[in-house]
Amino acid sequence: FGQKVSNRNNIHLTFESKDIELVSSFNYLGVFFSSNGNFKNQRTHVCNQATKAMFALLKKNKCLHIPVDLQLELFDRMIVPVLLYACEIWGYEHLGIIERLPLKYLKYILYLKLSTNSCMVYGETGRFPLDVLIKTRIVSFWAKLIVNETDKLSCTLYRALLFSKQYNGYESSWIKMVRQTLESCGMNNIWQSQSFPTVKWLTASVNLRLKDHYRQEWSSIVNNSEKCIMYRTFKT
Repeated sequence: FGQKVSNRNNIHLTFESKDIELVSSFNYLGVFFSSNGNFKNQRTHVCNQATKAMFALLKKNKCLHIPVDLQLELFDRMIVPVLLYACEIWGYEHLGIIERLPLKYLKYILYLKLSTNSCMVYGETGRFPLDVLIKTRIVSFWAKLIVNETDKLSCTLYRALLFSKQYNGYESSWIKMVRQTLESCGMNNIWQSQSFPTVKWLTASVNLRLKDHYRQEWSSIVNNSEKCIMYRTFKT
């Protein structure tokens, strides 16, 4: 459940009387799982793949003189799915490398310096950090695990993680992300009851509240940052 093993040499696993090799990482359906419990390799992999796709898209944008609004839509449809592949699983970890890529794309298409303040870029395009989308997708995935209640491995693992938190005091980082996201959205009762009207309702509600939170945070940054003095003077 994400816990580190102090001595892997003491572990011996077999399946149908055959020894199972112990490895430091394993690629399963495009997701890199590591023996240390983190998804750094996965984040690096999707970022590298998305970066290649992004520069190919930028080249097409330049050749075809595509307008900015369409360039943004193309990024959402072609690059974001690559960048956030399986983020429902690994999105609870540090997202710095993930957040930098869309900002780089926005600065390229707007002909801005890479040092341009990020809040201004978000403000000009009306966009949000990918953190909002990632948390929304994690909560949506969690909601489906609750509703399905099947014998699927993911559902079984979730029940095991929940049991571990309730009775052993161990809270996985993924469970913690779900709980904290719901609490930040004022939905602690949903976490406590493990119930909600529908998956669609919960997903839309969480996404809306996360966006509202970022708007407040964005406004605070713009109004208090010395780098934004000129920006807030001319922008309403």
